[in-house]
Amino acid sequence: MKKAAIILMFLVIGNSTFYAQDLYLIENVWKGTQINYDNGSLTTTVSSASSKGNVWQLIDAGGGEFRIKNVQSGYFLNIETGSLACTPIETGWHSALWRLLDANRANTFRIENKHKPAHYINNERGLACTPIQMGWLSAQWVMKPAGSNTQVITNTTNNNSTDIYHPIFLNKINEFRRTKGLNPVQWSNKLNKAAERHSKDMASNNQGGHTGSDGSSFSQRITETGYKGFGRMENVASNNSGRDEDFFTQWFNSQGHNKNMSIPEISSIGYAMVRTASGSYFATLVGGVDSN
Repeated sequence: MKKAAIILMFLVIGNSTFYAQDLYLIENVWKGTQINYDNGSLTTTVSSASSKGNVWQLIDAGGGEFRIKNVQSGYFLNIETGSLACTPIETGWHSALWRLLDANRANTFRIENKHKPAHYINNERGLACTPIQMGWLSAQWVMKPAGSNTQVITNTTNNNSTDIYHPIFLNKINEFRRTKGLNPVQWSNKLNKAAERHSKDMASNNQGGHTGSDGSSFSQRITETGYKGFGRMENVASNNSGRDEDFFTQWFNSQGHNKNMSIPEISSIGYAMVRTASGSYFATLVGGVDSN
């Protein structure tokens, strides 16, 4: 029964995997602002630590479609009256159903409405849902786990910045595990913090390995995040591309690292990549077994 529950917890959208129980910030690629609903007003704003109106939940509606729920108000994004709004909805409203479509940029998506195909959420002239030109950055969005101000890493990111969520890598490892008949793994923000800590450490010292510069082991780093479970494995690597696919391939082609990714009882992972001052990258993958 536990295995079935894990399988139902995530939804695969395009080349990425999102968790329906997790909370997200929806950030515009063009302006770096986030969709926010507060005091009856739907806007885009710069993220604030005190803001709660910019936190959203993806609700799986089946068939690759989902609803986008504002956590603070409990209302949903929709275009029932023709304009983009955040209101209570009725069951069956196609105007409140959305699809995430790959935008041909790392970790970015276009958000299309089911009721009006080819109408996308964008911030070209204020927040709206309209037809777009495919090159508009104003219609491209990044899903970021709520509660983190860390950047999504790309090949042009600043030195030593890290990200908190790698949907491409998560999808890769789950595809790999499915070919072996293993349960998929879910994303853990706490395991990610352990991976991020070690990747930063390796990048700062320009040296790989499993022992931290402070003498910590991977299991100690996991425990110190407050993760409810126990650490089971850690993979580390470096390369010059900064691509999730390349790190996955490195580990896939290494017998020991491949074996780590094939451990049956692993239920959650964290993965973080950091760019060094010289432009190379260090990455850490950790896997854990969640407590029941």
